Amino acid sequence: MHVRTPRPDLTGAAPSSAVLSFEASDGALVVGHTYAAHSGISRSPPASSWQSSPITIGDVVHAGLNVQLLTPTHPIGAEARRAKWESARPIVIGANVWLGGGVIVHPGVSIGEHTVVGARAVVTRDLPANVVAIGNPARVVRSV
Repeated sequence: MHVRTPRPDLTGAAPSSAVLSFEASDGALVVGHTYAAHSGISRSPPASSWQSSPITIGDVVHAGLNVQLLTPTHPIGAEARRAKWESARPIVIGANVWLGGGVIVHPGVSIGEHTVVGARAVVTRDLPANVVAIGNPARVVRSV
């Protein structure tokens, strides 16, 4: 999925809605009201059509350039990988979240409302509401 937000017109008026275009997915994408995504937002398509998982994005969420929401996951064991076992886990992003440019959100992660995730952070575990998280892996550095 690639998400692009239309630019404001010359009067400075904000666009009425985001433009969503899908590459390949049979999973659900639920987007809240006033979702602002800058060019380059993506969700990795699953390797097979049956392997996808929902992504839920809350109201008034902002995402910077090149944010990745990755739902597919793979086994660690060599034999299972060789047998091409794969699965997917859902992602939930709460209301009023800011994802800085280049953020990567791993499968199965939830990000609490009002949370700010710094640029290029890699979110491998759930983040609570009302915090700032940065780094690889993302860690909470303060409350908001």
